[in-house]
Amino acid sequence: MTRAIDVQGIRIFAKTAPCAHSCRYCLVGQKKIVDVAFPRFVAIVERFIEWRSESGLSNFSILAGVEDSYEFSVEILKALFELQSKIGRNEGSDGIKLGGLKWRSESDMRTWLTERRDMANLKIVHASLAGCGSTHDRWNGREGDFEFLFQTMRTAAEIGLRVHQRLFVVRSTLPVLADLIDKLDEIPVKALRYLSTFVYQGLATRLEEERITEAMRDQLPACLGEISMRAGTQWLSEREWIGEYKDKIDADKPRKLRLDLEITDANIDQLEHMSCEEIVAGLTSKTAKTYAMFPSRSKLLKECADRSNRLIYASLRELEHKWFDRYLIKNPSHLAKDVGHFAA
Repeated sequence: MTRAIDVQGIRIFAKTAPCAHSCRYCLVGQKKIVDVAFPRFVAIVERFIEWRSESGLSNFSILAGVEDSYEFSVEILKALFELQSKIGRNEGSDGIKLGGLKWRSESDMRTWLTERRDMANLKIVHASLAGCGSTHDRWNGREGDFEFLFQTMRTAAEIGLRVHQRLFVVRSTLPVLADLIDKLDEIPVKALRYLSTFVYQGLATRLEEERITEAMRDQLPACLGEISMRAGTQWLSEREWIGEYKDKIDADKPRKLRLDLEITDANIDQLEHMSCEEIVAGLTSKTAKTYAMFPSRSKLLKECADRSNRLIYASLRELEHKWFDRYLIKNPSHLAKDVGHFAA
Protein backbone atom coordinates (compact mmCIF):
# COMPACT_ATOMS: atom_id res chain seq x y z
CA MET A 1 0.00 0.00 0.00
CA THR A 2 1.32 3.45 -0.92
CA ARG A 3 0.69 6.87 0.61
CA ALA A 4 -2.18 9.23 -0.20
CA ILE A 5 -2.18 12.92 0.69
CA ASP A 6 -4.65 15.35 2.23
CA VAL A 7 -3.67 18.92 1.27
CA GLN A 8 -4.27 21.35 4.15
CA GLY A 9 -2.65 24.47 2.74
CA ILE A 10 0.48 25.90 1.18
CA ARG A 11 3.84 27.16 2.37
CA ILE A 12 5.25 29.95 0.19
CA PHE A 13 8.90 30.81 0.73
CA ALA A 14 12.01 32.21 -0.90
CA LYS A 15 15.58 31.72 0.28
CA THR A 16 16.70 35.34 0.00
CA ALA A 17 18.30 36.04 3.40
CA PRO A 18 21.61 34.22 3.96
CA CYS A 19 22.80 33.37 7.46
CA ALA A 20 26.03 34.95 8.69
CA HIS A 21 27.17 31.59 10.10
CA SER A 22 26.24 27.93 9.66
CA CYS A 23 24.77 25.82 12.47
CA ARG A 24 25.73 22.15 12.43
CA TYR A 25 22.14 21.14 13.32
CA CYS A 26 20.43 23.35 10.70
CA LEU A 27 16.98 22.08 9.68
CA VAL A 28 17.26 23.60 6.22
CA GLY A 29 20.41 21.75 5.23
CA GLN A 30 22.21 22.88 2.09
CA LYS A 31 21.13 26.35 0.96
CA LYS A 32 21.07 28.17 -2.35
CA ILE A 33 20.27 31.86 -1.96
CA VAL A 34 18.18 33.54 -4.67
CA ASP A 35 17.73 37.17 -5.71
CA VAL A 36 13.94 37.46 -5.71
CA ALA A 37 12.78 41.02 -5.07
CA PHE A 38 10.66 41.17 -1.91
CA PRO A 39 7.74 43.11 -3.48
CA ARG A 40 7.35 40.34 -6.08
CA PHE A 41 7.29 37.72 -3.31
CA VAL A 42 4.64 39.72 -1.40
CA ALA A 43 2.50 40.09 -4.52
CA ILE A 44 2.32 36.32 -4.98
CA VAL A 45 1.41 35.73 -1.34
CA GLU A 46 -1.27 38.45 -1.43
CA ARG A 47 -2.80 36.81 -4.51
CA PHE A 48 -3.14 33.58 -2.52
CA ILE A 49 -4.73 35.42 0.40
CA GLU A 50 -7.28 36.99 -1.97
CA TRP A 51 -7.88 33.68 -3.76
CA ARG A 52 -8.49 31.89 -0.46
CA SER A 53 -11.06 34.48 0.56
CA GLU A 54 -12.86 34.55 -2.80
CA SER A 55 -12.92 30.74 -2.99
CA GLY A 56 -14.37 30.32 0.50
CA LEU A 57 -11.39 28.23 1.61
CA SER A 58 -11.19 29.57 5.14
CA ASN A 59 -9.50 26.39 6.41
CA PHE A 60 -6.80 26.47 3.71
CA SER A 61 -3.61 27.30 5.63
CA ILE A 62 -1.09 29.78 4.20
CA LEU A 63 2.44 30.13 5.54
CA ALA A 64 4.84 32.63 4.04
CA GLY A 65 8.35 33.84 4.73
CA VAL A 66 11.81 34.61 3.45
CA GLU A 67 14.63 32.40 4.68
CA ASP A 68 17.00 31.73 6.32
CA SER A 69 17.78 34.61 8.72
CA TYR A 70 16.29 37.98 9.67
CA GLU A 71 19.31 39.79 8.28
CA PHE A 72 17.32 42.19 6.11
CA SER A 73 16.10 45.78 6.24
CA VAL A 74 13.59 47.17 8.71
CA GLU A 75 11.33 48.04 5.78
CA ILE A 76 11.19 44.40 4.71
CA LEU A 77 10.59 43.28 8.30
CA LYS A 78 7.68 45.71 8.65
CA ALA A 79 6.18 44.47 5.37
CA LEU A 80 6.69 40.85 6.41
CA PHE A 81 4.89 41.41 9.73
CA GLU A 82 2.04 43.10 7.88
CA LEU A 83 1.87 40.17 5.46
CA GLN A 84 1.61 37.70 8.35
CA SER A 85 -1.27 39.73 9.79
CA LYS A 86 -3.06 39.67 6.42
CA ILE A 87 -2.66 35.91 6.33
CA GLY A 88 -4.26 35.78 9.76
CA ARG A 89 -1.32 34.38 11.69
CA ASN A 90 -0.42 35.88 15.03
CA GLU A 91 2.67 33.70 15.32
CA GLY A 92 5.53 35.32 13.42
CA SER A 93 3.89 38.74 13.09
CA ASP A 94 5.90 40.41 15.84
CA GLY A 95 9.04 38.36 16.50
CA ILE A 96 12.43 37.52 14.99
CA LYS A 97 14.99 34.77 15.42
CA LEU A 98 18.47 35.91 16.42
CA GLY A 99 20.28 32.99 14.81
CA GLY A 100 22.16 33.79 11.61
CA LEU A 101 22.50 37.54 12.20
CA LYS A 102 25.73 39.36 11.43
CA TRP A 103 27.91 40.10 14.42
CA ARG A 104 27.46 43.66 15.68
CA SER A 105 28.74 45.55 18.69
CA GLU A 106 26.39 46.02 21.65
CA SER A 107 25.82 49.64 20.64
CA ASP A 108 25.07 48.78 17.02
CA MET A 109 22.79 45.92 18.06
CA ARG A 110 20.87 48.22 20.38
CA THR A 111 20.29 50.61 17.48
CA TRP A 112 19.33 47.72 15.17
CA LEU A 113 16.75 46.33 17.62
CA THR A 114 15.37 49.73 18.64
CA GLU A 115 14.83 50.67 15.01
CA ARG A 116 12.83 47.48 14.43
CA ARG A 117 10.86 47.95 17.63
CA ASP A 118 9.88 51.49 16.72
CA MET A 119 9.40 51.13 12.96
CA ALA A 120 8.18 47.54 12.55
CA ASN A 121 6.52 46.93 15.94
CA LEU A 122 9.00 44.19 16.87
CA LYS A 123 8.04 42.68 20.24
CA ILE A 124 9.87 39.34 20.61
CA VAL A 125 13.39 38.02 20.02
CA HIS A 126 14.06 34.28 19.96
CA ALA A 127 17.40 32.57 20.58
CA SER A 128 18.32 28.91 20.11
CA LEU A 129 21.04 27.86 22.53
CA ALA A 130 23.12 24.70 22.17
CA GLY A 131 24.73 24.90 25.58
CA CYS A 132 26.85 27.92 26.45
CA GLY A 133 30.33 29.27 25.75
CA SER A 134 32.51 27.18 23.48
CA THR A 135 29.95 24.33 23.34
CA HIS A 136 27.34 26.60 21.80
CA ASP A 137 29.92 28.30 19.56
CA ARG A 138 31.02 24.95 18.15
CA TRP A 139 27.47 23.93 17.28
CA ASN A 140 26.66 27.32 15.76
CA GLY A 141 29.83 27.65 13.73
CA ARG A 142 31.01 31.02 15.04
CA GLU A 143 33.46 31.87 17.80
CA GLY A 144 31.84 34.25 20.27
CA ASP A 145 28.30 33.49 19.08
CA PHE A 146 27.03 32.67 22.57
CA GLU A 147 28.26 35.96 24.01
CA PHE A 148 26.72 37.79 21.05
CA LEU A 149 23.34 36.13 21.64
CA PHE A 150 23.54 36.68 25.40
CA GLN A 151 24.31 40.37 25.03
CA THR A 152 21.61 40.75 22.37
CA MET A 153 19.01 39.15 24.64
CA ARG A 154 20.08 41.44 27.50
CA THR A 155 19.83 44.47 25.24
CA ALA A 156 16.42 43.34 23.98
CA ALA A 157 15.15 43.03 27.54
CA GLU A 158 16.48 46.47 28.42
CA ILE A 159 14.54 48.13 25.59
CA GLY A 160 11.31 46.36 26.48
CA LEU A 161 11.27 43.35 24.13
CA ARG A 162 10.18 39.90 25.23
CA VAL A 163 12.75 37.10 25.10
CA HIS A 164 12.14 33.49 24.06
CA GLN A 165 14.84 30.85 24.55
CA ARG A 166 15.10 27.38 23.05
CA LEU A 167 17.49 25.13 24.98
CA PHE A 168 18.79 22.12 23.07
CA VAL A 169 19.12 19.00 25.21
CA VAL A 170 21.64 16.67 23.58
CA ARG A 171 24.57 14.68 24.91
CA SER A 172 27.18 17.40 24.46
CA THR A 173 25.04 20.10 26.09
CA LEU A 174 24.02 18.06 29.17
CA PRO A 175 27.20 18.91 31.16
CA VAL A 176 26.72 22.68 30.69
CA LEU A 177 22.94 23.09 30.99
CA ALA A 178 23.11 24.20 34.63
CA ASP A 179 25.74 26.82 33.74
CA LEU A 180 23.62 27.92 30.79
CA ILE A 181 20.55 28.51 32.95
CA ASP A 182 22.57 30.37 35.59
CA LYS A 183 23.93 32.63 32.86
CA LEU A 184 20.53 33.22 31.25
CA ASP A 185 19.07 34.13 34.65
CA GLU A 186 21.29 37.21 34.60
CA ILE A 187 19.11 38.73 31.86
CA PRO A 188 16.70 41.22 33.50
CA VAL A 189 13.47 39.70 32.18
CA LYS A 190 11.55 36.48 32.72
CA ALA A 191 12.09 34.69 29.44
CA LEU A 192 9.81 32.11 27.88
CA ARG A 193 12.00 29.00 27.87
CA TYR A 194 11.47 25.56 26.41
CA LEU A 195 13.52 22.43 25.86
CA SER A 196 14.15 20.84 22.48
CA THR A 197 15.99 17.94 20.93
CA PHE A 198 17.69 18.25 17.56
CA VAL A 199 14.85 17.71 15.07
CA TYR A 200 15.52 14.84 12.67
CA GLN A 201 15.70 16.99 9.55
CA GLY A 202 18.30 18.74 7.41
CA LEU A 203 21.86 18.54 8.75
CA ALA A 204 20.63 17.14 12.06
CA THR A 205 19.87 13.77 10.43
CA ARG A 206 23.63 13.17 10.73
CA LEU A 207 23.67 13.73 14.50
CA GLU A 208 22.04 10.60 15.88
CA GLU A 209 24.99 10.05 18.21
CA GLU A 210 23.96 13.23 20.02
CA ARG A 211 20.47 12.02 20.92
CA ILE A 212 19.86 11.34 24.59
CA THR A 213 18.59 7.95 25.72
CA GLU A 214 15.59 7.01 27.86
CA ALA A 215 17.88 6.80 30.89
CA MET A 216 19.34 10.27 30.22
CA ARG A 217 15.83 11.70 29.75
CA ASP A 218 14.68 10.22 33.04
CA GLN A 219 17.68 11.68 34.90
CA LEU A 220 17.83 15.20 33.46
CA PRO A 221 19.38 17.85 35.74
CA ALA A 222 17.08 19.29 38.39
CA CYS A 223 17.58 22.77 36.90
CA LEU A 224 15.42 21.71 33.94
CA GLY A 225 12.53 20.58 36.12
CA GLU A 226 10.32 23.65 35.64
CA ILE A 227 11.06 24.15 31.93
CA SER A 228 8.54 22.71 29.49
CA MET A 229 9.34 20.75 26.37
CA ARG A 230 8.71 22.38 23.01
CA ALA A 231 4.96 22.69 22.41
CA GLY A 232 3.44 19.73 20.60
CA THR A 233 6.27 17.31 21.35
CA GLN A 234 6.68 14.20 23.46
CA TRP A 235 10.11 12.86 24.34
CA LEU A 236 9.77 9.15 23.67
CA SER A 237 12.26 6.59 22.43
CA GLU A 238 11.63 4.76 19.18
CA ARG A 239 10.54 1.66 21.08
CA GLU A 240 8.17 3.77 23.23
CA TRP A 241 6.62 5.48 20.21
CA ILE A 242 5.95 2.09 18.65
CA GLY A 243 4.54 0.70 21.88
CA GLU A 244 2.18 3.63 22.51
CA TYR A 245 1.15 4.50 18.94
CA LYS A 246 1.30 1.24 16.98
CA ASP A 247 -2.44 1.35 16.19
CA LYS A 248 -2.12 4.91 14.86
CA ILE A 249 0.93 3.97 12.78
CA ASP A 250 -0.85 0.98 11.30
CA ALA A 251 -3.90 3.06 10.31
CA ASP A 252 -2.26 4.38 7.11
CA LYS A 253 -4.43 7.48 6.86
CA PRO A 254 -3.63 10.03 4.14
CA ARG A 255 -0.72 12.30 5.02
CA LYS A 256 -1.92 15.76 5.99
CA LEU A 257 0.46 18.34 4.55
CA ARG A 258 0.99 21.80 3.16
CA LEU A 259 2.19 22.14 -0.40
CA ASP A 260 5.64 23.71 -0.78
CA LEU A 261 5.93 26.64 -3.19
CA GLU A 262 9.54 27.76 -3.29
CA ILE A 263 9.93 30.98 -5.28
CA THR A 264 13.22 31.23 -7.14
CA ASP A 265 14.88 33.29 -9.85
CA ALA A 266 14.06 30.50 -12.28
CA ASN A 267 10.30 30.21 -11.66
CA ILE A 268 9.03 33.61 -10.51
CA ASP A 269 8.25 34.90 -14.01
CA GLN A 270 6.14 31.83 -14.71
CA LEU A 271 4.38 31.97 -11.30
CA GLU A 272 3.39 35.58 -11.88
CA HIS A 273 1.47 34.51 -14.98
CA MET A 274 -0.27 31.51 -13.41
CA SER A 275 -3.49 31.54 -11.41
CA CYS A 276 -3.52 30.29 -7.84
CA GLU A 277 -5.74 27.40 -8.98
CA GLU A 278 -3.14 26.38 -11.56
CA ILE A 279 -0.30 26.58 -9.04
CA VAL A 280 -2.15 24.54 -6.41
CA ALA A 281 -3.30 21.97 -8.96
CA GLY A 282 0.21 21.52 -10.32
CA LEU A 283 1.79 21.20 -6.87
CA THR A 284 -0.93 18.81 -5.71
CA SER A 285 -0.46 16.56 -8.74
CA LYS A 286 3.32 16.53 -8.36
CA THR A 287 3.16 15.85 -4.63
CA ALA A 288 0.54 13.12 -5.00
CA LYS A 289 2.66 11.34 -7.61
CA THR A 290 5.68 11.50 -5.31
CA TYR A 291 3.74 10.15 -2.35
CA ALA A 292 2.28 7.37 -4.46
CA MET A 293 5.83 6.00 -4.67
CA PHE A 294 6.27 6.04 -0.90
CA PRO A 295 5.86 2.89 1.13
CA SER A 296 2.96 3.01 3.56
CA ARG A 297 3.54 3.88 7.19
CA SER A 298 2.66 0.31 8.21
CA LYS A 299 5.20 -1.03 5.71
CA LEU A 300 7.85 1.29 7.14
CA LEU A 301 6.97 0.13 10.63
CA LYS A 302 7.21 -3.51 9.62
CA GLU A 303 10.45 -3.28 7.62
CA CYS A 304 12.39 -0.33 9.04
CA ALA A 305 11.47 0.27 12.68
CA ASP A 306 13.94 -0.61 15.43
CA ARG A 307 11.89 -1.81 18.40
CA SER A 308 14.99 -1.90 20.61
CA ASN A 309 16.10 1.71 19.96
CA ARG A 310 16.12 3.75 23.18
CA LEU A 311 17.16 7.07 21.60
CA ILE A 312 14.69 9.93 22.11
CA TYR A 313 12.63 11.53 19.32
CA ALA A 314 10.23 14.43 19.84
CA SER A 315 7.51 13.46 17.36
CA LEU A 316 6.16 10.52 15.42
CA ARG A 317 6.61 12.50 12.21
CA GLU A 318 10.38 12.83 12.58
CA LEU A 319 10.63 9.18 13.57
CA GLU A 320 8.74 8.28 10.40
CA HIS A 321 11.31 10.34 8.50
CA LYS A 322 14.01 8.23 10.18
CA TRP A 323 12.28 5.04 9.03
CA PHE A 324 12.10 6.38 5.51
CA ASP A 325 15.85 7.04 5.49
CA ARG A 326 16.39 3.45 6.58
CA TYR A 327 14.10 2.35 3.75
CA LEU A 328 16.20 4.28 1.24
CA ILE A 329 19.35 2.58 2.48
CA LYS A 330 17.71 -0.79 1.84
CA ASN A 331 16.22 0.38 -1.49
CA PRO A 332 18.72 2.95 -2.84
CA SER A 333 17.39 3.00 -6.39
CA HIS A 334 13.70 3.14 -5.48
CA LEU A 335 13.39 6.85 -4.62
CA ALA A 336 15.55 9.93 -4.72
CA LYS A 337 16.89 10.98 -1.31
CA ASP A 338 15.73 14.57 -1.67
CA VAL A 339 11.96 14.28 -1.18
CA GLY A 340 11.24 17.50 0.64
CA HIS A 341 7.52 17.01 1.21
CA PHE A 342 8.12 13.85 3.20
CA ALA A 343 9.99 15.82 5.86
CA ALA A 344 7.66 18.82 5.75
